[in-house]
Amino acid sequence: MTVVDRALTIRRALVADALNVHATLLTAKDDIPLRCPFDSDIYRQWVRNQCRKRAVWVAEIGGSLAGVVVIDEVKIFYLVTVMAYRRRGVGRALVRQAVEMIQCRRHSGATVEVWKQNLPIIELLVGEGFRPHPEQPNKPHPLLADHVPSWIVYIVGDVT
Repeated sequence: MTVVDRALTIRRALVADALNVHATLLTAKDDIPLRCPFDSDIYRQWVRNQCRKRAVWVAEIGGSLAGVVVIDEVKIFYLVTVMAYRRRGVGRALVRQAVEMIQCRRHSGATVEVWKQNLPIIELLVGEGFRPHPEQPNKPHPLLADHVPSWIVYIVGDVT
């Protein structure tokens, strides 16, 4: 069982947080093997817009950015924990926050696409009650080289 750090706080990201959020998301580029140029002004603007839309949540420990999650109506897009804060419950707390926010929007479930080789995230999701989507178990990602089925869609709750 992972114990959440007592100093952990989760809050909505502000537009002023966008550069730090982008930098944190960029650290996950090796965990999410996308070919897109995430280190660009286009994606910095995308992150800024997501912060403006109030779709980004940040976890902080002792005032330092420890993790980020980006969500929309029913989907978790990005979940990143800063390396120095891994194994402290940050990712778990962000997943719980995302699911809670999705449920507050009167949705009874949430989805997330996971690179099939990202075993720590899969383990975390399964521990939080997620399961592979029965109708979309494996799919190619359009930004991945070779477009091979390497992403698994996970769901929690009732996703229709």
